[in-house]
Amino acid sequence: AGSEGHVAIPPLPTMAFIGDEVDPVSASRNCDTSDDEDTAREDARPAPKVTWTDGAADGRRDCDVLLVGVSGAGAMFLRAAYPGAKAVGSMSAASDAAKRVPKKASTTGQTDNSCELLSVGGSGRVLAFACQCDVPAERATAVATALLAAVRPARVAVLDVVKLAYAVLSGGDADGGAGGSRGALRLLATSAVDAAAVASVRPLESPNLVTGLTAALLTECQIDKVPAAAFLSVLGHHLEVESLSAFAGAAATLRGWSADAAIDDGGAEGDDLFSRLVAAARDAERSEARTVGGMFM
Repeated sequence: AGSEGHVAIPPLPTMAFIGDEVDPVSASRNCDTSDDEDTAREDARPAPKVTWTDGAADGRRDCDVLLVGVSGAGAMFLRAAYPGAKAVGSMSAASDAAKRVPKKASTTGQTDNSCELLSVGGSGRVLAFACQCDVPAERATAVATALLAAVRPARVAVLDVVKLAYAVLSGGDADGGAGGSRGALRLLATSAVDAAAVASVRPLESPNLVTGLTAALLTECQIDKVPAAAFLSVLGHHLEVESLSAFAGAAATLRGWSADAAIDDGGAEGDDLFSRLVAAARDAERSEARTVGGMFM
């Protein structure tokens, strides 16, 4: 990533699957989409597909902003930040497109296998994909392709996590998070993103990588010249409210992209954004606490 946090696109020997074809694409040094791609070619499981459930005809829908919550934590934040969002679709064959989340609750908040599409705001021009599935690397491109086959976004924002134990981070965050600690926020964006729109978030440092669904989405958007930004919260050993709250650092960018994408941080006492995030983190903690001896109670 350069100083603006954009994806740098040197000619690396990374391969990405586009439909049934295998095309060489240039990928960022911060994106790794090469894991198990031979497995993806041989995978005979049903291809993931979006089904619209709001009564409207199937087909590709245009939207101003597509929000994607990944790794459980991102999906949890979307649901807390947009409590009035309405379900309009789902990813079919979710159990085939994503491996089952183990019965032991994940530290990233992956507590179920739902992949749901939500309409945010009143215009219908902002959609959110809340993916609490644990999407394996070999299926990430298929899921990203299916999502972008159903939705034609003008811009994409992905919310994902970077695990502190495996990250190389520097200090001095301007976004309020302590440098190199949980609660910090990092950015990785395609070259089509206006640098001024994401200037409030610090770029992801090299040599960190993003993988899985986030990498697949950024790669697809880079190819199609769609502005896409991944906002990456630094996660400690467990999902905590600091890690969820860090996503609020994307608020200025999202609000600038669409008024309907403005995060709902108000509400009555006890129902503001922070309270909703605290409740989400506690639910995840309780789910993990119910695990005894490797068995989900």
